[in-house]
Amino acid sequence: MHGIFERGIVVISIDTEQIWGYSDLFSEAQFNQRFPDALPAHDILLNSLRAAGVSATWFVVGGLALHDSAGIRDPRMAALPPEFSARIPAAGERIAPLW
Repeated sequence: MHGIFERGIVVISIDTEQIWGYSDLFSEAQFNQRFPDALPAHDILLNSLRAAGVSATWFVVGGLALHDSAGIRDPRMAALPPEFSARIPAAGERIAPLW
């Protein structure tokens, strides 16, 4: 007898925070010194998943996914508590890749 699914299903959750999870502890320079391969590790992981044909559903924290953020002055972050938005620099991914 077959159940609702014809094949097995696996859920893998990968949680990565880059600098956000450490922004109250380290500067960007300190983060890079402690975790020098953080950005390349993501590329390696994503390329491995793609090569294996793994499909995915992505969730990205909204304030960190803004294109070219104006930092705390960005109106798209108006509803965030200042203690959160104050940490996000006015920059884009190319200038501040850890964010």
